[in-house]
Amino acid sequence: LARIRYRPGTWYDPKDATTRSPRKVLEYDPYREAVEKHLARYFLQRSDEADEGGVLTRTVQELCTRGGVAQDRNNPKRMRERLTKALDRLVTDGAIIRWTYADDPRTLPTKGYVNSWLAFRVRVFVRPPNVRRYRVASEKPADPTR
Repeated sequence: LARIRYRPGTWYDPKDATTRSPRKVLEYDPYREAVEKHLARYFLQRSDEADEGGVLTRTVQELCTRGGVAQDRNNPKRMRERLTKALDRLVTDGAIIRWTYADDPRTLPTKGYVNSWLAFRVRVFVRPPNVRRYRVASEKPADPTR
């Protein structure tokens, strides 16, 4: 058995890692609120991939997979309601700002819509527009004498 020591680099700020996640998210029940917990962690980890407007665009399929939503093709309404409930809860608890479908859900057929819905894109607003959580290393700090 080997002993391994791991120490994150200078980029890691332990205070920042916990303060970026709202306290309510940390208190989610890991069994009953597992989908919310997984999605909140996913959005927190991927927030730096957001565009200038603070928006992440993902497919419903990817969000269901990352969140652990049970894919029940016999009852797709249950799957859709579970994902919607989880995303709405994240908005209420402050983990994300808001979410919308990038595609129009009214275009879905009334029956057999599972594959079409899983291909839909969802826009998740993870942070306010034009807010960067880090300073690019190539940028010079502001000159205090100016």
